[in-house]
Amino acid sequence: MSETLTPSNLLAGSFPRVTRSRTLLTGLLYAEGTVLGKITASGKYTICDKAAVDGSQAPLEILLAATDATLADAVAVTGRTGQYNEDALVLGGTTTKDDVRAALEARSIFLETISA
Repeated sequence: MSETLTPSNLLAGSFPRVTRSRTLLTGLLYAEGTVLGKITASGKYTICDKAAVDGSQAPLEILLAATDATLADAVAVTGRTGQYNEDALVLGGTTTKDDVRAALEARSIFLETISA
């Protein structure tokens, strides 16, 4: 049996990357590159959606690997700082890259366009 390695196109640049372990809210299969916000009441992270009113509307970190939290909360590694390919981001609802760019940059998370 052989496996195919699919390289990630999420990471970009050389700005120092700081990672953290975060608890993701139950109920979703989170994709690599998901922009995460923190639910104020529980302290758990979920997909950032500008229409949310629970705290998760504020973009805080980038999920570094796909994580299955469909049946239970899951612990995952997130990027707290660094440079990321903006075309590899996963955003919630009607949130756009422009909606999250300034907030992420204020946290030393920089979005780059990687040319093919």
